[in-house]
Amino acid sequence: MPENEYTARRKVTLASILDHTAGFVGGDFYPGYLVAGPFPSLLQILNGQKPANSAPVRLGFVPGTKWQYSGAGYLVAQQLMIDAAGQQFPKAMRSDVFTKIGMTDTTYEQPLPLTRWPVA
Repeated sequence: MPENEYTARRKVTLASILDHTAGFVGGDFYPGYLVAGPFPSLLQILNGQKPANSAPVRLGFVPGTKWQYSGAGYLVAQQLMIDAAGQQFPKAMRSDVFTKIGMTDTTYEQPLPLTRWPVA
C-alpha cells in the first residue's frame, strides 16, 4: 500500500485485509463488464483507471481500528498473490492452493475457456 496518513500510524496486513479491518472504504460493489469488453487489468481496477468502471481503492481509516466490509480488499489480496507468486492469479491459485488440497476441477479463469463449458 502506498504510504499515507493512515498507514503512517499502522500498516495494512494480509490479516487485516482478510478480516475487513484494513481501512479500505468503498469498493464493496463492482458492476462487472460486458463479455465484448474492454476489460481492465487488476491494476487499472485498483487505481480506478479506464476502462475500469469503479473508483480507485483507497484507505479511509487507520488499519485495525474498525471493521468495514470491503470487497476491494480482496482485490488487493489478489494482487499481493500475483506479486508474490510471479504468475497470473488463476495459475497461482491452481498450483499453490487447488492442487494442494485436491480440488482438481476448480478455476479462476475468466472468461471460462470453451474446453471447460461442459463441466460448468
